[in-house]
Amino acid sequence: MTKRKKHVPKTYRGYQGRAGEEDAGIFLNSVLLDDGYTEKSAELKILITGEISEIERTITEGKCHHVKRMFEAVGKKWEI
Repeated sequence: MTKRKKHVPKTYRGYQGRAGEEDAGIFLNSVLLDDGYTEKSAELKILITGEISEIERTITEGKCHHVKRMFEAVGKKWEI
């Protein structure tokens, strides 16, 4: 396990509903989470698009359920 302060990039791969380039653009900006924390911008890659899309997200932070909460904040569902 790495500590948040180390800012080591971590990549998560998962699935959600239909994802497109507009979704990738949303995550280039900071995202406000439900607890008031503002997540830093990070890259979102869309690997497969369709009814079920495969996406990859790289972050340098690591709060509890961070990736899932980021997607929920913009009305998306994250499943690994």
